[in-house]
Amino acid sequence: MKIRSWTNRWSRSGHSLTLLGYTFLTLLTTWPVIAHLGRRIAGDSDAWQFAWNLWWWRFALTHFIHPLCNDYIYTPVSYCHLLHPWSLLLTLASIPLQSIMPLIAAYNLLALASFVLAGWGMFRLARFLGLGRAAAWLAGVAFTFSPLHFGRLSIGHLNLLSYQWIPFFILAVLRGRREGWTRRNIVFSAGWLLAVALTSWYQLIFALLWLIIVLTADLVRRRDTWLRQIGAVLIVTGLTLLPLSPLLVGMALTATELPADKGLDTFHVADAAAFFWPGEGSFAYRIITARSTAARVPENFIPWIVLLAALWGWRSIGREHRGWLAGMIVCFALLSLGPFLVLDGTMVSSLPLPFAWLRQLPGMDLLRAPVRFHVMTGLAISLLFATALDQWLKKNHSVQKTALMTLIVLVECLAVPIPTSGKNVSPFYERIADDTPAGRALIDLHYYADALYFQTVHHRKLMGRPGMIAREPAPVRDFLERTPVIHHLIAENEYTLAAAGWPEQVLITADLTPGPSGVTLVAMGYLTGHGELRVVTGRSHELWLDGVRVSAPGQRESTCLLDGRRHLLRLRTRADRSPDDAIRMEMNGLPLPAAGGDSTGADNVQVEPYISVNDTTVGFFCVIYPNLATAAGPPDETRRFLRTLGFGWVVVPFYGNDHYLLEVLGWSPAYEDQWLAAWRLDEATPSHRQPLLPME
Repeated sequence: MKIRSWTNRWSRSGHSLTLLGYTFLTLLTTWPVIAHLGRRIAGDSDAWQFAWNLWWWRFALTHFIHPLCNDYIYTPVSYCHLLHPWSLLLTLASIPLQSIMPLIAAYNLLALASFVLAGWGMFRLARFLGLGRAAAWLAGVAFTFSPLHFGRLSIGHLNLLSYQWIPFFILAVLRGRREGWTRRNIVFSAGWLLAVALTSWYQLIFALLWLIIVLTADLVRRRDTWLRQIGAVLIVTGLTLLPLSPLLVGMALTATELPADKGLDTFHVADAAAFFWPGEGSFAYRIITARSTAARVPENFIPWIVLLAALWGWRSIGREHRGWLAGMIVCFALLSLGPFLVLDGTMVSSLPLPFAWLRQLPGMDLLRAPVRFHVMTGLAISLLFATALDQWLKKNHSVQKTALMTLIVLVECLAVPIPTSGKNVSPFYERIADDTPAGRALIDLHYYADALYFQTVHHRKLMGRPGMIAREPAPVRDFLERTPVIHHLIAENEYTLAAAGWPEQVLITADLTPGPSGVTLVAMGYLTGHGELRVVTGRSHELWLDGVRVSAPGQRESTCLLDGRRHLLRLRTRADRSPDDAIRMEMNGLPLPAAGGDSTGADNVQVEPYISVNDTTVGFFCVIYPNLATAAGPPDETRRFLRTLGFGWVVVPFYGNDHYLLEVLGWSPAYEDQWLAAWRLDEATPSHRQPLLPME
């Protein structure tokens, strides 16, 4: 009877329909994430790092490894990576999910759940403030289906897009403020604040600042109960921070070892103009400008309908809530602007803003992206927006009005289709997962999160490029910089230029100062055409077509056939800016077009870069690396040294630079495919040699 009674109350309260509605809109507005649930991850870039977070904690706990302090990342250095954004609550929640579904599916489900829960939390908060169901529904729509949420999903910041606990925390505090600070209200408030903290340290700071704003508002309007309020808030804060104190103390000590911040760029602050204009990646921008672009959505854009209604809603909000809402909007909007005012990408004033002073407080210098404060501004404005429409929605045709307003908000905020990405995992990683000795680590020169994600396949200890883990402490930086052979491998794979265009033009126009060994140029692009492609270079090159190597070692001329389909071509060659560096590419005996021109060949040829740079959609994606002339030590000594450190392989990605390994040390890869080349560090005959495929 009790279960049936609780279920009936739940249904009558409208929560079940609300959750179903937000779930439906989530699947619709984040399309095509659900269609690729277990195959492609929502977003790109940092999404792979957060996917690795989920895998790592499950792997560490099941193998009895300390998940925070170990030598599995940047081996052989053992350190505590406390400042990395682990999002512990989400990570732990993913462990049972990973036992029944792929890792990518677990990540996507957590990301999608944040939209549903953020909307539902906002619905409950609005209902507590006295709004009707229709207005509360719209408050949730404006809060969760916002440019900020879609922008963070597209980037892959699982910790920051998971802001769903904030409205639950605010609701718990306001309930204690109104009904009295009973033991139940104190425990609930502390519990929700702990959920906020274990999802994002940024959001913990936002929540604590909000508590200060509420106490300040109470000091003005409710002086008779102010001491009681501040006492309860201190208890809530203490109950939250006490279990977190070991982590917080460790983070504070680790922070002292970080390098000095080089300053903020306009990417990390909220451009004042972007509050009022949709970003290039949004659906509204495409309608206004008739341009289709996948550029990043400015997360601080406030939909026009929401902003206009919020101005009117100020007149309707209860006096009890005006103080903290006004303080919330002013405080967090100003903080999101960063240390100085930026308007349309240009700093317009040297007058310091509040964020410049906030960063002077102990520990606050870790706040390197003030634009993230805007989530709190958006919450307050969403409440005012719903308040303005409450009485209007309660009149006739409430359902139709609610549907219309929902549609208008979504049209302004949508960023469909949400970008998804996949990883092509080389069979090499699966092979070495079963290889012996199992303890041999990898030096993997893939960029950042790629190397981490590949560790979820091979399960070996890893040394990689800087930036794999956020805010690496001093021992890691010292090892990378002071270990000669490691430093050499990383230095040769720090590109000096990445641009879209034609290889020879990029090489000529690049502002480079090549050393004695010149540079390595890697060009990648998609070709669509029919006929014979001929590539001639002044120096020997490697040419790959659709993952198959079509050039013999030492060749300066290669030919291959295109059959009209879209082919992936990759060219690697050395250069030193001399006349011998000419690069000629012909199709059916005629040169490929100049950048932006039409093909003059017998068959039309379309060339697009592997990665578009600065909206350039023609030519190749070209990366230029420096070449080192001397070795850190003799080849045999270098091999023995790396083995004493526990390394068994060196991996260079298909877009990387292998000059140091091939030409300086004179080593040959033991394995090579379209995605990577791998060098085995033992002295025995390589057992994983992948024969190069001849041209058909």
